[in-house]
Amino acid sequence: MKARYWPCLGVNSARATPSTCFIVVVGSGELTAMLGGGSHPARKLKRAQILLAADAGVGDEAIAASVCVGGSTVYRTKRRFVEGNLNLALSEAARPGAARKLSGREAALLVATASLPACGPQALDAGPAGGRAGPAH
Repeated sequence: MKARYWPCLGVNSARATPSTCFIVVVGSGELTAMLGGGSHPARKLKRAQILLAADAGVGDEAIAASVCVGGSTVYRTKRRFVEGNLNLALSEAARPGAARKLSGREAALLVATASLPACGPQALDAGPAGGRAGPAH
């Protein structure tokens, strides 16, 4: 598997400007085997399709249209392959996610409070024993 970074000239609003092209050359045996069968996450399969199409020399816009992804997805997948390796290009990057709203102690307190018997006007009128007759002091 070889990948190259190649600076080239792209056309941007009637003038030539330098842009980034990624030339992808993939040993396609592993990718075609992945696409041929088995159970793999959909995003991983899309990335494999992108790399195989790029290896065949298809343009970014055509890849995006045929694989049903955005152009930036094609660009990022090719860049990750060139800068890293095949596993990096196919794998999912860690996502930060939202911060926890309650700490472990706060969550335990919430559960304990929610499991207490309900207090209402009836419980207040019944007195501290909850309306049960107990031994008189």
